[in-house]
Amino acid sequence: MKLTSAMMLLALSVSTSYATTQSHSQLPSDVASTTNSLKTYHILADSAQHSYQLAHEYHDALIDRQNRFVTLLLDEHDADKLRERGHLVVQVESKQVLKNQPYLQQALQQKTTSKLTRSTKLSNLNESAGIPGFACYPTVEETYQQAQNIAKRYPQLASWRSIGPSWQKEQGLGGYDLNVLVLGDNSKKRKKPKPILFMQSALHAREYTTAATTLAFANYLVDNYQSNADAQWILQERDIHILFVANPDGRKQAETGVLWRKNTNENYCADTPQRRGVDLNRNFSYEWFAIDNGSSGEQCDQTYRGPVAASEPEVQAIERYVRSLFEDRRGDLPTDPAPLDTPGLFLDIHSAGGMILYPFDTTYEPAPNEPQLKQLAQRFAAFTGYRAMPAVDLYPADGTSLGLGYSELGVPSFVFELGRTFFESCQDYQQEVLPNNLQALLYAAKVAGTPYITPQGPEVLDLRISGAGSMAVPQGSELTLQAKISDEFLLAPDNGPIEAGQAIKKVRLRVERNGKKFGKKVKLSPIDGVFDTPEEFISHTLDTRYWPNGTYTFIVQAQDRDGNWGVKATQQLTLDNNAPAPVSAPEANFITECVYGGCALTATKEPTQGDALTYKWYINDSEVPLHGPSVQFWGLKGTQTAKLEVENNYAQRTIVEKSFEMDGPVLPVTNVSYECEKLSCHFDASKSYDPDGSVEFFVWRINGEYLSSREAILEYEFSQAGEQKVEVAAIDNEYYLSVKTLLITVNE
Repeated sequence: MKLTSAMMLLALSVSTSYATTQSHSQLPSDVASTTNSLKTYHILADSAQHSYQLAHEYHDALIDRQNRFVTLLLDEHDADKLRERGHLVVQVESKQVLKNQPYLQQALQQKTTSKLTRSTKLSNLNESAGIPGFACYPTVEETYQQAQNIAKRYPQLASWRSIGPSWQKEQGLGGYDLNVLVLGDNSKKRKKPKPILFMQSALHAREYTTAATTLAFANYLVDNYQSNADAQWILQERDIHILFVANPDGRKQAETGVLWRKNTNENYCADTPQRRGVDLNRNFSYEWFAIDNGSSGEQCDQTYRGPVAASEPEVQAIERYVRSLFEDRRGDLPTDPAPLDTPGLFLDIHSAGGMILYPFDTTYEPAPNEPQLKQLAQRFAAFTGYRAMPAVDLYPADGTSLGLGYSELGVPSFVFELGRTFFESCQDYQQEVLPNNLQALLYAAKVAGTPYITPQGPEVLDLRISGAGSMAVPQGSELTLQAKISDEFLLAPDNGPIEAGQAIKKVRLRVERNGKKFGKKVKLSPIDGVFDTPEEFISHTLDTRYWPNGTYTFIVQAQDRDGNWGVKATQQLTLDNNAPAPVSAPEANFITECVYGGCALTATKEPTQGDALTYKWYINDSEVPLHGPSVQFWGLKGTQTAKLEVENNYAQRTIVEKSFEMDGPVLPVTNVSYECEKLSCHFDASKSYDPDGSVEFFVWRINGEYLSSREAILEYEFSQAGEQKVEVAAIDNEYYLSVKTLLITVNE
């Protein structure tokens, strides 16, 4: 493990921690003292990627993950196990926790109430009584009913079909059919079949956000078909197959508040009913039990793979259905790539952990199509803020759905790990998980035609018609088509470096009126006049004085210097001389109210502006993942910068930025000196100090090995001459820390 300056980022990262999560390097005291047997621990991972692995491995105990630190609620036995594995494990006593944290949260909650305000039709999605305590997540029955309602309301766009039984239904013990909602406008005859996007969710029963997200995606497409150009294009150009609940029997168990993962097959682990069943995501045929540590043969384990491949009726139904959708495009050898023109996408939606996973998951050898899979995964990650990585980097697994989609059939296949916890709060789901993942799923539908190729091209982002937006406007209204064009829309937090994008070469615009070509194609120019960077901005004035009334679709596509075309972005405009003139641009302003260690920012607005406003916040240049008129954050003492973007229904946007001082904790300062006599060295960190408290102890690491000493003075004898790496962290009474790294040379 590396105890480097990255540890300092743990404390620095809290300046962009938001109030709907516990993203903080301290823990609330009520958490640390929940029980006598469970205590709160900080565990230092050797990399950001490894912190994801630990967070996923200990998901039931996870409180927080920030950079290289994972915070878990453990008993002493589990903490000792982690120490034996070589981790730095530090217990956080309740008396050592930041004293102001409970007051901070209470004070901020009194100052602001956050809510979801979106311009698209999201407010009525997933209306249901919901899972007890989680009204935003429909039950199995409610999910099925909503899907049936979609098929009834939009028969030209949707159909609802059974693909096979669950285990309980097959046994005559109640149970459910596995049902798929098929979406697509197939009113026009086509020479070739449309590309297919298949997605499944709730394969692991306890993952609440997954089925709700895919159901919201389906609702969004059909409800916005007439008013949203992207939704209309997707349903006209793609067939989308959604298996909302892939494990309905298990889901019913999870709806009672039990962390149920497997199906409910009573033939396995019968003596411990609460652990019975088969892990469906270890039961797929391809590479079933292919590696030693990819699944379990113990019936009561959470990753029990079943007695044979595809033993479970749920997996049999999924395999049969997916094979009927996609042609096998890969050869027989593991090294055979799928052709780059392979159409279609396979998505398996899981939670939690904030990751986009791509093949392989049984070997560290890269998949034959690894460059293309990685590129698309990083596109998804840019929308969601998640980490993109090969599935095996999380942990090796066999018999998974990725084997069916990619390894067997060659279809680009991905696992989305949504959010932070299995039972995600409705507030976090509605303000963060759903909006960000909805954009990723819409993008997936767009690229499903040539998913190995299209993501290589630049993206058209934030396409809007300022002055109209989603509203009808009269002819001659002052309108501007605006967009950001990026060939580097790949990065997300912790994703590490990527190859630089290519400069933009051209951007073209095509306009249709009432579904027919209108006018000539237009080459759009960048605001600065020259296409010479991977990121450009477009602002094109629309002169509609002589355009007839009607609905217009604007289709924008960009190409980079390598000749790669990206996905098409669309926007709709309705001209109607009976429509009211556009309103003025919205006011943008916010008030700042701070307590020690945190601030609440609340947007203000003129009463005449109404409620149809959307908000986007940036704290210290980082976009806040929450969408609403207010945001809460906490962090260190110092100057903070906040920016707010406010947009109305006419896509008119106003921006305000403010800087302000926040009182809060200060990092300790680590000072260390040393003297060496041959191989023996004396290290002294006693001059370290904490400006707002006291340094409590030190952590030493020499050449990658942690030492047991927690004192400021260290006597150490090296085993051989040469360059040595010495790292020491000073940790204060509030568990903030800073690191000093020395590179020294010792001689015989």
